[in-house]
Amino acid sequence: MRNSKVNTLVKKLLRYVMILAITVLYNCNNDDDSNTNPTQLTSNEIIAALTNSGNSKTWKIESATLTNEVLTDANITTNFNIQDDEFLFSSETDEAITLSHRGRYDFNAVASTIQASLSNNYKSPEQHEFVLSLTSNNQLSNETTNFTFNVINENLINGTLIYNAATTLNFTLSPKTASDYAQVPSSLNFSPITVLNTNSQLLQLGAVGFLGSYLHNSLFIAHRNDIDSQTPNAEIIRKLDLINNSWSSTEFLISDFTTKRLHIIDNELISIGGSFINFYDLNAFSDPITSENYTTNAYPAFSRFGSFQVNNNLYLVGGDFVAENSDRIYKFNDTFNTVEITATMPSNKTWAQSEVVDNKAYVFSGQQLLNDSTPETLSYIYDIDTNDFTPFDLPYSLFTSYTAKYENLIFVAGDIRTDTNNDGILDQSQPALGVYNTEDNTYTDIQTNLGPVNGIPYTIFEMTILNDTLYIIYGNNLDSSTTEYLIMEASLL
Repeated sequence: MRNSKVNTLVKKLLRYVMILAITVLYNCNNDDDSNTNPTQLTSNEIIAALTNSGNSKTWKIESATLTNEVLTDANITTNFNIQDDEFLFSSETDEAITLSHRGRYDFNAVASTIQASLSNNYKSPEQHEFVLSLTSNNQLSNETTNFTFNVINENLINGTLIYNAATTLNFTLSPKTASDYAQVPSSLNFSPITVLNTNSQLLQLGAVGFLGSYLHNSLFIAHRNDIDSQTPNAEIIRKLDLINNSWSSTEFLISDFTTKRLHIIDNELISIGGSFINFYDLNAFSDPITSENYTTNAYPAFSRFGSFQVNNNLYLVGGDFVAENSDRIYKFNDTFNTVEITATMPSNKTWAQSEVVDNKAYVFSGQQLLNDSTPETLSYIYDIDTNDFTPFDLPYSLFTSYTAKYENLIFVAGDIRTDTNNDGILDQSQPALGVYNTEDNTYTDIQTNLGPVNGIPYTIFEMTILNDTLYIIYGNNLDSSTTEYLIMEASLL
């Protein structure tokens, strides 16, 4: 949820005027007088209701409506980027209350439709300090945040977020319980939805980019076109419209390395290659509007790297062509024309994908080197705030890992390779799929119906999550001539 860039003085004035107007309207239109005119609580009672008697308490959004210049009281309760919000209240004194707002996926408050309010932007938790006001209906507010809360009781809070004079989000909060968190499925049943014909042999190398757009209800696939392009090693972006189940594509005629990683920020599809980072307008879906060569003499190129995005910042994880540099995490600068070292991992990481949840990045399995390396179980949690690393192990080694997050869960896929002839060649591939729960740091292996197709061993090449559905690219990993892959889906509900 983005705050409005308003002059500080004007912002404060608008805020108090809007609070007064919203309170009057809310009281006039709500039939339940106990919700809008609650019994005045003491400071101890408010703290007890908010924080479980001074410890901490997590709340979820129970209902939400958006009003802006186009929409009036639009019900956005079921938006995925509303449902994933958490409000963690805590207190160490009799008057001061701290809020950690885990907004996670961003929210477009000035959208003209509910669909347009969806966003792939992921953001860090925000910290806010409040002082109790015992003369204003148990209200929490301060001068540095646009949030206002009215504590009704230990099970209900009325909240308001003011973006500007015309744009307001009204919501109610209720306590979040264990059953409200995303649950690890015991099994998943995949079914094919379409076939991807690539005219390229590069998907089997673990280099493809794969991402779903909530705003466009589409899947995007990026890979290098090394066979029939006018330019050798050009970049091709394929779009699968899930509403019409139809394909479209655009090709950028610039030569780059194999690996592609996809992200979406502010309605731009960003493809990170081994040397170039390209920005595509998702509405036009043609040549990139911007393309930057971000490599330098110090960092000549990248391959089989991981990546993650938070607060409009993009990070690369390992995968440096210079082997001894593959223990680094890089961050793009503001103009995206170079990368800077932001952290150093305890060991090298390549072929390892990553996801960020609440300012912690999780790097899973993979290998230490680009070539002549052995898959490993070793994985890391990287704390973005402190630059600290915590190691942990998966129950098996993934030759290359793929990840997709779903609220507090991270789905982890890849292939387990074995040497059946004892000749040093990993000649057998088996798909693996599990879930890492960031709430309790546990990993659960997931049973699926995935197996050979027409007697040919298949495995997972990439995956993404969109609208409570897990999508995978599935195909023959050990046949270098493979150019046909299945797009498969499994419901997470």
